[in-house]
Amino acid sequence: MIANRSWIRELSCLLLLVGILLAGCASQKMPDLKSQIGIITYDEVLIELGPPNHVATLDNGGRVAQWLQYTSRVYSTPGLAFGGWGPWGPGFGTPAVSSTPAVYLLLTFGPDSKLQSVRHQYK
Repeated sequence: MIANRSWIRELSCLLLLVGILLAGCASQKMPDLKSQIGIITYDEVLIELGPPNHVATLDNGGRVAQWLQYTSRVYSTPGLAFGGWGPWGPGFGTPAVSSTPAVYLLLTFGPDSKLQSVRHQYK
């Protein structure tokens, strides 16, 4: 009876630690930058998002900064061309290969370092 209580206590502690770990690893929500146009500055965005992947200076003294949000991914699914003979055996065709584009966040800042526009670029 005492051994059973010890086992339950250990399991409870383990589940509590796993819950704390999962809560700590939860990703932060991306700030709503469109509502911050004209308000937030380049330096404040650097604090929120970290250093950009690329920065270009504009002729008017402003700048465009680019942050990678999602990398490109390639997916492969087995082909299902029933009734044929292919390299995957009877009834299967060639696998379908598809990919998702990389997603970049492009922020334009004016000469006063205030945010002017927010857009996404897919490459």
